[in-house]
Amino acid sequence: MHPPVYDKDLYTLECKIMNQIVDNCHAVIMGRGGFYALKERPKVICVFIHAPMEFRVKRFMKVQNINEREARSALEESDRKRTKFIRDMAGVDWTDSRNYHLCIDSSMIDFNSSVDLILGFVNKLSVP
Repeated sequence: MHPPVYDKDLYTLECKIMNQIVDNCHAVIMGRGGFYALKERPKVICVFIHAPMEFRVKRFMKVQNINEREARSALEESDRKRTKFIRDMAGVDWTDSRNYHLCIDSSMIDFNSSVDLILGFVNKLSVP
């Protein structure tokens, strides 16, 4: 029988893996508290993409082909889990803009323009 794996132990291992990845290659790391795990790293850019709940619900309904109640419930549950995970593992609020270098409201700008904005930001910072 294997010993139990605890969330904090797993998160510590995930942080170690994220740091090894950025030690060895260029990467995009989404979620798992990467903004916190890599916060002390030079040349790491943390981006937060957010939108008002109503926008997220409508988009999720369309993408998942589900009704409003199902979409809202799924998003609220996801937000609750993410809030708890980041608070328990890192002790911070994942929605706090101070954790990020760039924040984008995806209800105000389409996805392709968001990509262009992020790439422009990255390229501007990498120019000596």
